[in-house]
Amino acid sequence: MILWQANKGGSDLWLAHWSEDENQQKSQKDKRLKWIFFGIFSGLGFLSVFFMFLRIIMLTKGVIRLGKTVHRDMIERLIKAPINLFHETVPRGQIYNRLSKDLDHMNFSMWAFGDLLTSLLTVLGAFVLCGIYDKLSLLYMPVVFIVGYFVTTFYLSGSRPLTRIASISRSPILNVISETLPGNATIRAFEDESFYKNKYFDKINNSLNINLISRGTGIWFQEQFKFISIIYLTYLVVRTIIYEDTTTAQSCSIIFTYSVSLQEYLGNIFNRCANLENDMVSLERCCKYMTIVQEKPSHIPAKDDQLIKENWPQSGEIEFRNYSVRYRPGTEIVLKKINFHIQPGEKVGVCGRTGSGKSTICLCLFRILEATEGSIFIDNVDIATIGLDLLRSNLTIIPQDPCLLEGTLKYNIDPFNKTKNEDIVQTLKDIGFEYTEPDDKIMIK
Repeated sequence: MILWQANKGGSDLWLAHWSEDENQQKSQKDKRLKWIFFGIFSGLGFLSVFFMFLRIIMLTKGVIRLGKTVHRDMIERLIKAPINLFHETVPRGQIYNRLSKDLDHMNFSMWAFGDLLTSLLTVLGAFVLCGIYDKLSLLYMPVVFIVGYFVTTFYLSGSRPLTRIASISRSPILNVISETLPGNATIRAFEDESFYKNKYFDKINNSLNINLISRGTGIWFQEQFKFISIIYLTYLVVRTIIYEDTTTAQSCSIIFTYSVSLQEYLGNIFNRCANLENDMVSLERCCKYMTIVQEKPSHIPAKDDQLIKENWPQSGEIEFRNYSVRYRPGTEIVLKKINFHIQPGEKVGVCGRTGSGKSTICLCLFRILEATEGSIFIDNVDIATIGLDLLRSNLTIIPQDPCLLEGTLKYNIDPFNKTKNEDIVQTLKDIGFEYTEPDDKIMIK
């Protein structure tokens, strides 16, 4: 970027020098000298375009790589986050917001950082080129940055909390959508559509009101720097009129060309700085999801490898020993020192009222809930001492609301394609299904 700005400014200075050449008329006749001047000017312009293109390519690759890395880490963390500690306490709308709007803002902030450097170098180059022809204009540069610092600080004191409120206001919208769609049939059955429509529109209005205020403060902020650049332009016009005898056409063209560009880039510097800090809120929220507390290790090498060699579990003996568990730290214990023993091949039914702990026992077997006290043994192996992948791959559960994935029955039974067709067929026979097997496809009659 520095080389880009140096070549860009150098080509303009060389053009001014070329036009100021005292032997201009002679150089027009000397084709060799003419082509030397043109070659240098063209070379500087070409290098400027080349370095600008190189900057864009590097920035694009960096932003894409960052977005992929952060998105992958967030998804991995969300998948491995404890259900009871995270997914049952965090609204879905918040998760959708992190993976969509916040991730998009984070990528945009990286682009904004590249634009910030571009604007900064452009402004510095403009001051330097103006200073070559007018040394006093350099004194205005520290004034601009000092005033800009105080204006930006004042702006950020209000825009920073507005940005956080705007980010928070989007999650309730997604929450209403995620809650309404699954219950659409029930809402229509009770003819209560208007209530949920009004609820949705209220959330939309709240979000739009906050965004309107945020945009208004941003426009005010930009106008302040236009005013500062106009003051500098006014000084240059007055100075040119006063010293018109010593001012050349070339110096005027350089000074006014670059002073006018200050109106655009000067405001961009501080505007990008302010927006970059505001957009860092999105980066902060994405990084927070990259540090979510994870479940216990998926694989414990020595223990798991030994059990896999022994083809664990063989018989399916289950024993709870003084087992206690709670859903989250600080909540009451839901299973208190329970003890029971299920023999291999034994069929057991657990009866009880709602909230008595029937589903909790299943959650404990899969270690979705970790023990507060006691242990669970399957074939004399404490399940707390093995990896979650080994444990969960050897247990099967049919939930209250079962669903089939898109695909064949074989894919739903064995999605990782680890079992032979004959074994699947035998299992279906053991549990009472009648089946046929035409064209190597398992079909239920």
